Amino acid sequence: MQAGKTAQGYEFTTGGVSTEELVSLHAERAKFNLWIVTAALGSGAHLADVRVVIRDQGGKVAFEGNLHGPWLFISLPLGRYEIEASIGNEKHKSVTTIHQGDLHQAFFYFATGDGLSPGNRSPFPGSPYAGKKP
Repeated sequence: MQAGKTAQGYEFTTGGVSTEELVSLHAERAKFNLWIVTAALGSGAHLADVRVVIRDQGGKVAFEGNLHGPWLFISLPLGRYEIEASIGNEKHKSVTTIHQGDLHQAFFYFATGDGLSPGNRSPFPGSPYAGKKP
C-alpha cells in the first residue's frame, strides 16, 4: 500500500493487492470522498499499476500516478472532476461531482484477459465474486 499527499495536499491511499490490504483499506474508506476501483473486464480480477489522472473542473491535475493496487481512495475538495484511467493503450474516462458528505465510487474495467485465481475468496460478504471460480 502507498499513502501520502498529492502536490496540492490531498490525502490519498492506494493498494489492495492482498486480502489484508483490501480489509485495511476498506476500513479506512470513510476518511475519503472518492474511491476508484480497477479491474479486468469480464472476470472482475483486480488490477494494479493502472495509471490514473484526476483533473478538477479547471483542468488542473489533482492526482496523477500509477496505482499500487486495484483501489485508490482520495479526499478532494468539493467540485467536479474528470478521472482518466489507462493501462497500456486502453484508456477510460469518467466524470464525478463531489458533494458534502459523499463517498463516490468510480469503476474502470480493462480488457486485459486477466482472470481470478483459483483460490480467490472475497473478504467482504455479498461480493459478486465471493466463491466464484475462474
